[in-house]
Amino acid sequence: MNIKKNITNIVLIVHSAAIVFLFFLFFNSGLKTDYSAKENRSKTSGDPPLLRKVNIDIKEFIKNSAVKGNINAGNTIIKYNSFSCGYCRKAKITLNRILKQYPDKIKIVYKHYTRNKWDIEAGHAAECAEEEGKFWDMYEEIFNTGPKQDLNIYAKNIGLNLNKFSLCMKSGKYRKKILEDTRIGSSLGINGTPAFIINKKLFVGYLPFNVFNSILKMEMR
Repeated sequence: MNIKKNITNIVLIVHSAAIVFLFFLFFNSGLKTDYSAKENRSKTSGDPPLLRKVNIDIKEFIKNSAVKGNINAGNTIIKYNSFSCGYCRKAKITLNRILKQYPDKIKIVYKHYTRNKWDIEAGHAAECAEEEGKFWDMYEEIFNTGPKQDLNIYAKNIGLNLNKFSLCMKSGKYRKKILEDTRIGSSLGINGTPAFIINKKLFVGYLPFNVFNSILKMEMR
C-alpha cells in the first residue's frame, strides 16, 4: 500500500512539475523573435542591445547610398529598411526625432533590405526619385500614404516628373543595387528589419527613442 501511495505521490509531483514547465514556456513564447515586429526594450540605465561590431569602412560603405543630415557629421546611423515592415515605419519617426535633436552631429544613411516583391518595387521607386533629388520625399510618402499602392500615386504626390519616373521604373536599373544591399546586410548578420549600424555597431530590431538617444550619447562622449 505504501509503495503504491509513494508511486502516486511521485506521479503527482512529476505531473505538477510538467505543468509548471509548460506554463513557463507558454508565458515566454510571447517574446518577439521576428525582427520585423521586434522592439528592443532596453532601459537607458542598462547596456544597449548591441548585436556585434561590424568591420566596415563607413565612408566606402555609404558612398552610393542616400544620406540625410550633416554629410560631414562624425556619427553615422545606417538604417536597413523594408517598406513592408511596420516597425520600420516607427523607426522612421524615431530617426526623424533623433535628427531633429542632433542636426549637426549625425547623418542617416539608407540601405535596402528586401523581404518581398513590394520591397523591391518600393525601393526602386525611391531610387528613381533620387534622380530628381527626392529619395527621402519618396521614403516618407510610401510610409505615410501606406504600402502597396500604385507607385505613380506616390510620384505624383511628391511632384516627380511622371514620364521620367515611369521610364526609370520600367528600366529596373536599381534592382541589382537593392538586392546587393540585402545580400551585404545578411552577410553582416542582419536577418530582419529594422536594423541599424551606429558607428560600426550593429543593432537588429526596433529601438525606441530613449534607447537610440542613450546609444548616441555614449558614442558622442
